[in-house]
Amino acid sequence: EDTLTVENIMEKLTYLKSEFGQQSLQTLERLSPTSLKVTLEALRRGKMESMDIAKTLQMEFRMGQRFVRHQESDLFEGVRAKLVEKDHSPKWNPSNINSVTNDYVMSFFDSLGKHELELDDIWNKEHLDLLKKEDTSKL
Repeated sequence: EDTLTVENIMEKLTYLKSEFGQQSLQTLERLSPTSLKVTLEALRRGKMESMDIAKTLQMEFRMGQRFVRHQESDLFEGVRAKLVEKDHSPKWNPSNINSVTNDYVMSFFDSLGKHELELDDIWNKEHLDLLKKEDTSKL
């Protein structure tokens, strides 16, 4: 079982006295706690051998939909802070890494039901086979 967590990463960076470690920690502390945890979970899932291109794109679609559909989305807050009001002071919800629950993170990967991305609707089997072979030159 993979026990690497965002909290572990940040704790280890706290003890690194190098400039790289301190800059990395400062960067992570500015980012959305939810996005950090969802991204780590996506990376964890993406490295699984059973994750072909179709499943990976479906997972990314689910995540994207959840980030834009949540009423108090950190995506919208990040856009507000960086591009609209330009105050560079996002108010993340939840505001700290320890408040982002595992259930909330996992909800970003749940089925979208009738809104689920079905690649067969977009690409035919030939295109999916080419992607599985990683030969995209014929697309």
